[in-house]
Amino acid sequence: FAQVFGQGARLGRVPPAMADSQLSSFEEFLTSLKYFFFLFRKPFPASLEQAAQVQWQNIKQGDALVKEDGGNNPLVELRLDPAFGHAICAALADAGGNLPSLSVPRTPEQVAFWQSRAASTMFPEAWEELSETTSHFETIREAIAWYALGLCASGGAGSPLRICILGASARYEYAAGVSGAPDLAERLAAVVEAAAPGCRAEFVLCGRDVPAALHGKEVPSRSGSVMTRHHVGYLHDLPSHASASSGVLFVALHSGMGLEHPELSSSWPPTLQRLRTSAPAWLTVSSFNPVEHEAAERTLRSALLTQFVIEVSAPNHVGSLRGPDSVGPFDGIQGKRNYSVLRARIVPPQQPSGEGWDLFD
Repeated sequence: FAQVFGQGARLGRVPPAMADSQLSSFEEFLTSLKYFFFLFRKPFPASLEQAAQVQWQNIKQGDALVKEDGGNNPLVELRLDPAFGHAICAALADAGGNLPSLSVPRTPEQVAFWQSRAASTMFPEAWEELSETTSHFETIREAIAWYALGLCASGGAGSPLRICILGASARYEYAAGVSGAPDLAERLAAVVEAAAPGCRAEFVLCGRDVPAALHGKEVPSRSGSVMTRHHVGYLHDLPSHASASSGVLFVALHSGMGLEHPELSSSWPPTLQRLRTSAPAWLTVSSFNPVEHEAAERTLRSALLTQFVIEVSAPNHVGSLRGPDSVGPFDGIQGKRNYSVLRARIVPPQQPSGEGWDLFD
C-alpha cells in the first residue's frame, strides 16, 4: 500500500467538467473518491469521508492532478498517504481481501461490426483503433437511423431531421477546436447520409465545452444538406419560445446522468424537464460501462415517468473495443467509449402541462 499510494494511485477518468490541472476543492476530491466506489458498487463509509478530510488537508501541489491519459481522456492521479490508501483498499475489498473488478467485455457483435468497417479501409487490421476514434460518430449514426424510422412512422416523413447533441465536448465533436467546425459539419453530413439517405438535417450542439468563438454561429455542410448551430450552455439555458417543439432527437454521449457530481447532479434535472416538454421526442444516451448505464436509466425513469419508453438498453454494438474486458480499482480507466447505449422515446403526457418551446426556431 505504501508503494502504490506513496507514488500515486490512478483512480480513473472523471467527467470533463473536472479536467483541469489540479483538483481545486475538497468537494472535487471527495467526488472523485465516491465515483471510484460507485463504479465498483461499494458503499462509501462515513469513516472514510472523515479520513478524506484529513487527507485533503495534507494534499500538496501536484498530489491531486487531472491529467490526459494519452487517449483524449481526463485521468485523476492522486498521491495519497499510505494509511489513507490502506483504508481505501480495506473498504473496497471483500471478506477474503479480494479487490473488486468492473466487467466490460467486448461482444461478438462489436468485433464483427468493427472488423467489417475496417475491411474497406487502408488498414483492415486496425479495427480496434478505428473503434476508439469513431465510436461516437457511429453511435450518432445508429441513433439517427432509428430516429428517422420513428419519425416516418409518426407522420414526419419528408421533414428535416432535427438533432440536438447534449454536452457537445472538446474531446469528441470539438477535438479539432474552432477551426474544425466546417469539418464537423461534413462529418455529420456523411453520418446523416449513411443513416437516412437523401434527408436534410439540422444539428444543435450545446454544452459548457462548446468553443466560445462558435457561440450562436451556424456552420453548414458544403452541400447544404446539414446545418450545425453551436451554443455555449446547457439545453435548459437556451431561450424557450411559445411555439411547441417536437420530433427532435437528443443525443447525450457519456452523459453522466445519475452520478454524484456537483455539476452533473445540478445540470441534468432542468435539462430533463425540457425534454419532457419536447415530447414526442427521441433520446439516445451512451455510457462507459454497465454501472453508469444503469444509473442513467434509473435517472431517466424517475424524471420522465410514464413519458419514458425504452426501445434499446444494452451493450452498444458500435461501442469502442479499446481497453481491457475487466477493470480493477487501480487500472486508471472506467470502461470503454460508448460501451452501453440506451434508446428511448419520450411520449406526450396523458394530461398536457406547460408550454412548449422550439429549439430550432
